[in-house]
Amino acid sequence: MKKDLISIIIAAFNEEKKIARCIESLLAQSYKNIEIIIADDGSTDKTVEIAREYARKHKNVSLLEQKRQGPGAAKNLAAKKAKGEILVFVDADEYPRRDYVKKLTKPIMAGKAQTSIGAWIVAKPENPWARCRFEDTYKLRHHAMQSGVFRAIKKISFEDLGGFDTTKGYSDDRIKTEFERV
Repeated sequence: MKKDLISIIIAAFNEEKKIARCIESLLAQSYKNIEIIIADDGSTDKTVEIAREYARKHKNVSLLEQKRQGPGAAKNLAAKKAKGEILVFVDADEYPRRDYVKKLTKPIMAGKAQTSIGAWIVAKPENPWARCRFEDTYKLRHHAMQSGVFRAIKKISFEDLGGFDTTKGYSDDRIKTEFERV
């Protein structure tokens, strides 16, 4: 593992319309000591071609490919290859703000936590579908803290937990643990 390197992992399946914007937002992060690992889960569209082009142009971007096994398996594959001390998991349809990685990993780097969660922003709060699950950010924050969801974790802690349960489908981002989340 490389000291202070953060490995950002994107599990992707048929994300040709979103993956470039996601990668661009990660390349623009204020924290620069990053590697971006795209783990393609058997896409049948142009996701792999787009990711391969970014990997060709940027030395800190790499592409891993696997047959369709689900997002948990794709994330586990990338985590095994990651060289960073901290793993950050980003979905291909997310476009993190410039300071996202820096702020997300700060408590882990400071030794205050082993995992941390990110905050979502409702893009169109006037849209009832966007508000249907959480009426306010306190409920969202409480849900995330109680659910086992995390967005960043020490690589050694992730390995100790055995990675994501690949049988959980899209609930793969939850791991039962007593780790304190911040």
